[in-house]
Amino acid sequence: MKLAFATIDQAVRQAAYCLIGDTAKARFLHINSLPYLKDQIHRGNLSFSFDYRRQLPDQRIIWVRNIFHLVNDPNTRESLLFEYCYDIHGQKMSEEILHAATVYDYELVAGVDFRVDALVPYGTSDSGTFGGLSGRLSYETARRNYAGQIPRQKERELFLRDSAPQTVIEQTAKDGNYAFTSPIVHPDGTHGVVKTRFAAYDAAHQIYIMTRTDVTDLLLEEERKNVRLRDALSVAQQANSAKSDFLSSMSHDIRTPMNDIVGMCELALENENDRRQIHESLSTIQSSSQLLLSLINNILDMSRIESGKMVFSDHPFSMTEEINKTAASYQVLAQRKQQTFRVHFSLQHDCCCGDPPRIHSVVDNILSNAIKYTPPGGTIIYRVTEIPSAKPGIGRYRFEISDTGIGISEEKKQHLFEPFYRGKMAPDVTSDGSGLGLSIAKAIIDLKGGTIHVESKEREGSVFTVELPIRLANSEELSTFRKGPKKRPDAYDLTGIHVLLCEDHPINQKVAVMILEKAGASVTVAADGQIGYDMFTQSAPHTFDLILMDVRMPRMNGYEATRAIRQSDHPQAKAIPIVAMTANAFAEDVQESREAGMDMHLAKPIVPVQLYEAILRCVNGHTSPAPHKIKVLFVDDAELNIAVLTASISDDFEVLIARSGAQALDTLENNPDIAAVITDIIMPEIDGVALIKAIRADPRYRNTAIIANTQYGDPGQEEALLSIGADDFLYKPTTPALVQSRLTSVLRKYNHLL
Repeated sequence: MKLAFATIDQAVRQAAYCLIGDTAKARFLHINSLPYLKDQIHRGNLSFSFDYRRQLPDQRIIWVRNIFHLVNDPNTRESLLFEYCYDIHGQKMSEEILHAATVYDYELVAGVDFRVDALVPYGTSDSGTFGGLSGRLSYETARRNYAGQIPRQKERELFLRDSAPQTVIEQTAKDGNYAFTSPIVHPDGTHGVVKTRFAAYDAAHQIYIMTRTDVTDLLLEEERKNVRLRDALSVAQQANSAKSDFLSSMSHDIRTPMNDIVGMCELALENENDRRQIHESLSTIQSSSQLLLSLINNILDMSRIESGKMVFSDHPFSMTEEINKTAASYQVLAQRKQQTFRVHFSLQHDCCCGDPPRIHSVVDNILSNAIKYTPPGGTIIYRVTEIPSAKPGIGRYRFEISDTGIGISEEKKQHLFEPFYRGKMAPDVTSDGSGLGLSIAKAIIDLKGGTIHVESKEREGSVFTVELPIRLANSEELSTFRKGPKKRPDAYDLTGIHVLLCEDHPINQKVAVMILEKAGASVTVAADGQIGYDMFTQSAPHTFDLILMDVRMPRMNGYEATRAIRQSDHPQAKAIPIVAMTANAFAEDVQESREAGMDMHLAKPIVPVQLYEAILRCVNGHTSPAPHKIKVLFVDDAELNIAVLTASISDDFEVLIARSGAQALDTLENNPDIAAVITDIIMPEIDGVALIKAIRADPRYRNTAIIANTQYGDPGQEEALLSIGADDFLYKPTTPALVQSRLTSVLRKYNHLL
């Protein structure tokens, strides 16, 4: 497109309009003005140029170079101006990028010609040691001046040797480049390290490219990484050593009761007619078996804790009864060591709801240590006190165990609750147990929202103080609990009940049959799941009243057999009670058994009373159904986070678990009555943000409360999550009380709690 202008001034001003920046526009107008051009002619400067940036009609911005030529018309002797415009964008950007790389990454980029002792800087950083250098310099003078900035004489001499022309020539001849580092003092007085590198440009003529980079920050960061790696290695080595010590100790601790069991079995078999010997052997076998089971349970408990799969039961119990049980067992142990064992307790509420074995696990680990590390003649005091609680329906109980034993050193107290740590034993103290007791106790206390405190001095004894929040039994639970004392095993009558026992292990079959037949039940044994399925489906209606189902069996496992039975055409397929009787006792095993169609879950070894109660509950409905609980869905890909949050509310709500956003949506689809969702934000695939949006987009979940559980406390994130449908927030790490409070609040918002 051609444009016509009345005057040159109009054309210049139109062109200037497209330039970027007021300075460039003013410069362009000045260069194209008549006074400036006349001045250049007067000076004899007939050729010059001007680089600038301008915007094109398509909105692109490019670098442009205008070249000016002033000549005299040979005919008229008038001055003529020829002005040419070139696109130099590619060239200019390359230069700018190269310059930026030089300035930001290097103190100095230079060419060195050793034949003529020349150093020519092509780029320097204003903040670097060579800031401001330009033009041709003497390489020898420059390197000696630079050596003056190196703090110590020995290092200066080393720099001069490393930077000597002959050294550079010889070293670069080996692989084409050569580098070394030198300590320096920066202009601001701080110390640093600079790396100098030479690369051969024309080795035949002794011409090289030299760069110099300040690597102080890089080396500091590398050293920090090395420190972290050394620390991590040290921790790993300590953990490995602790586990090795643990395995060595466990080998001894497991072999000790096993030796008693094997030995007493031999004695009993050799003296079959000696009732006294057989009774003594069986008593020893029983106590050794209990010790062995305790060791195994400790290991399994630690595995559950580390994987976040520890679950707590919730049923009524008498606090006084549990205290007396503990007192009776440890009174005997203390008497054997000629120790004084005293118990004091002061309670306002006796009937509580919770998991007594877990409470015993906490207290027993501390009491057993108190007796173990207290010499004969010493005193152990076990005191239980109910202290004021700020939370309605929750009692707070303080368990205090004091002893006059050997005490605990300050160094050992720092590691007291670490897994696999056993410390050095006193010469007269034997070590029985896994060494996991206190770490398990601490983990249970933390999961239940309690506290533990230790005061101890060497040779003066110790005081362990544990405080636990425990739910108080409500009126219905109190009524059920007070119906009467628990029955003895021989008080149960299962006469008329026919049990199908699916169990592949011969010894387990024998034990279960004996326990069941002792109470009057009839038992039919199936050696695996497939046989059990065939026996049931081919039986006449009401042949069997209940199925006891092992889980791990050949051909068809317990889950598969249960699903097949539930899907069969047998008249009792949907109604017959199926009870899991298995060594798989993790939370996920309980959940999987329920999903397969089982009614109850019993963990081996089987306790007769528990088995009888379960059968009567399933067959005759002797136990009142559990009250309906509000469903809450936890969504988190970290097992420990799930365990902590679940433990916070499992007493009051039915908790469902999803380990991803996709699994959460499936769980909601199958459980439309879920009242609240507590979701992590950062998860793989479908994250918390996408999950919240999906829930809010589905009208079926318009009354579902949502709590975001995240480790970030940025107010901007709060506003963003609220805008997409979150009702409240929990920031990690959280507390049980806070989880209860926030959950109760959002449930009331949607009228799930009245």
